[in-house]
Amino acid sequence: MAAPDTPLQAEHVDAAEYGSVGMVKKEEVSSLSCKASKQSTWEKEYANPWMLLLNALAVIGYQIISMFMVAYQVLWRQHYIMRCVRPLATWQIWSCEYTKAYTRFFPLVAILISMSLVRSMILIQRMYYQLLHHGAILKFKEYKATKEPIFYVLTICLLHAASNYALDKLTQGKVTEHFQALDWANSTAQTFELVEGTRGWFVYLVIPIGAFICSLYFAHEPAYNLVPLSRYVHGESILDEEMAQQSLKELVSIQEDHVQAICEHWEIYPCTTAEEAGKAYKDLISIAKDFRDSGAVIVGKQHLTKRLMQSQITDRFWPAKFLFQPGLQDEESVLFKRVSRSYDMCCVAAATCCMWLFLDCGWNDVLDVASGQVEDLSALLVEAAHVAFALFYIAQILRTAC
Repeated sequence: MAAPDTPLQAEHVDAAEYGSVGMVKKEEVSSLSCKASKQSTWEKEYANPWMLLLNALAVIGYQIISMFMVAYQVLWRQHYIMRCVRPLATWQIWSCEYTKAYTRFFPLVAILISMSLVRSMILIQRMYYQLLHHGAILKFKEYKATKEPIFYVLTICLLHAASNYALDKLTQGKVTEHFQALDWANSTAQTFELVEGTRGWFVYLVIPIGAFICSLYFAHEPAYNLVPLSRYVHGESILDEEMAQQSLKELVSIQEDHVQAICEHWEIYPCTTAEEAGKAYKDLISIAKDFRDSGAVIVGKQHLTKRLMQSQITDRFWPAKFLFQPGLQDEESVLFKRVSRSYDMCCVAAATCCMWLFLDCGWNDVLDVASGQVEDLSALLVEAAHVAFALFYIAQILRTAC
């Protein structure tokens, strides 16, 4: 859908701006034009492209670091995982190989999902601040964390990974490097070793992974990390604060569903200046406001079953359809594209490394199966699923980054 030749003007575009948003009385426009041209405090702290990235990493970055530490323990040092060797029974080896694969790969999957969450936050917050910049509040869709499919998939994977430890503790006659079955007839040294092993398992695996899943449950909602009202109305002078308070009264509310549907078919004519880019955003606000006032209901093209499985993390990649358009050629939009696409390439590189690790482990298991260790087929099944996930992840990033 092309932008109209004569842009529709929402009711907020008649007034002068406070920094980048903001309205004052018309009779004050001439005296405040120099004030209106400067950037407001909240924009410098929250809306700058680099600040979007840094703030998102500040919220989610610790998850990536903690999961990398877990991956170092279980994948490279091979600690806190069961060794699947004889004299274990056949069914025990099959179960060991199957659950061990989950233990080794869970932190890698968690890293990719955390990086997706950062990308989602960057895109949706950029759209939110640009709409706020031009006089509109984006009202987010009501998502429920209990209906997030990734949350349940990760929980299932975690239970499989935890079962590797349970199997290691309950299986008799095993050979393991880090855990040994408790023999009550021996000295207390063996008891101490078991307690220390269990403590390490909790410290290096259970706590960071549990914290990751809990944070995913709460951090998926971008509204929790937006500019607070106290910063929005903050100004360097009393006049600035009065302008901010006036702008707050004039803001209009538009629905995320409406904006998303418009962006699906929106084509922007070349905008080389901030004023021309602002015109495109104001047109977007006008049409979304018309949708709201007319009571329009946006029905997606996806089937119901597909929508039920839609992750709210990847679902909020939708602003890329608008923000990455070639027509947005003003300085700040170009900077945002560079920052966001550089991060996208980091996501693709991380997914490629993870996929290489999955394939490397899978190839080793193929060689083991060829040598007669058919029990490794259970691990191959898990590795194939993880390779498919990495390919899907890369496809999702590239599809919305182009």
